[in-house]
Amino acid sequence: MSKVVRFIRERTPFILIVYGAYIYFRSYSSRAASDILSFIICRSHTSILSWFRSLCFLFPDECIRRNARVLLVDDTRIKIGSRERVLYIAFEPYLRRIVCMMTFDVANILTSMVFIKKIRAICSSKIIILTDGAPYYRASCRILNLIHGVYSLEIRNLIERIIQLRIGLNYSITTCIKDECDEEHAEIF
Repeated sequence: MSKVVRFIRERTPFILIVYGAYIYFRSYSSRAASDILSFIICRSHTSILSWFRSLCFLFPDECIRRNARVLLVDDTRIKIGSRERVLYIAFEPYLRRIVCMMTFDVANILTSMVFIKKIRAICSSKIIILTDGAPYYRASCRILNLIHGVYSLEIRNLIERIIQLRIGLNYSITTCIKDECDEEHAEIF
């Protein structure tokens, strides 16, 4: 009798699907996007192309580059495998589109300046950047001569919901495996 070999499917986290589609959008090469993404997770170039086709509504076209005037910028911590990363997102509220996404190891003035420079290259230098008031955003906008503002609590809740719904971040409550700890811990994955 022959042995039955079962194939266990390894699902790709939705945040990595969106990030792979975004890399393809910026490079216009699915093979290059596959190579860039291979540092995090190995996927084929055809997978990345199909991800982009299914998520193309998220990414800007030429009208966003011309019409973007106000951008909501926020960062959130995500866990990719065993590494914790910071995901920067720029959202255009009037066109309801994600303009730019980047991941870094830390959130500081240098990484925020790289991200805001990328936003300025995509849109223009006449944009208004609204953030949650973190000091590294304020300093980056001052150095790059951009108008900076702080959004209200209602808009902050809105941008957090956009990140959760559009990017697909899910909170998972896990029980700690230590014997003496009976608390529940929240993880973002």
